[in-house]
Amino acid sequence: IKSTLERGEFFGESSLLSGRPRSEKAIAGENCILVETPRRTMVKLMNSNDEVRSGIDWIFVVRELQRHFAPYAPLRDLRDIGSRVTTRQFDAGETVYAEGEEGAALFIIRSGAATLRREIDGRDTLVSQLRAGDLFGQMSLMGDGIRRDTAMATVAMDVIEVARPEFLDVDAVVHHGNG
Repeated sequence: IKSTLERGEFFGESSLLSGRPRSEKAIAGENCILVETPRRTMVKLMNSNDEVRSGIDWIFVVRELQRHFAPYAPLRDLRDIGSRVTTRQFDAGETVYAEGEEGAALFIIRSGAATLRREIDGRDTLVSQLRAGDLFGQMSLMGDGIRRDTAMATVAMDVIEVARPEFLDVDAVVHHGNG
């Protein structure tokens, strides 16, 4: 993703929240001043200040929408959509959705891990193991909407849930260039 940040904006929240390594390179522009805040300090600040936590959570969601669906869309076009998606938490062993259910949302793992399992020839079969940053459940937003797998949290997991209306709005941004 190539984007330019404006004065006062921050970056690096994805690896801060998910625990996964950074996947992009940051290049400072001319006359740029950066302030680095250690992870431990940011976690303390987020735990003690709801406004800081909600701001970081929101930009994380917006950037994940950009990363997965609209890499060339400006962040400003995704901001409203980012405020309408939800975040959910699942305990280890908790089912996110079951095979055969109707689905109306996809999920992006913010932290934690999940497995996708499917019954094949009468046997429970592991289909995929997912970790922070991975996307799942998107097939229910295409075609008939029936879940083909069972998704279960393997450890405590936080996800971003993108419902069909927000998914369609992201698609409009990608194809029409507006939010």
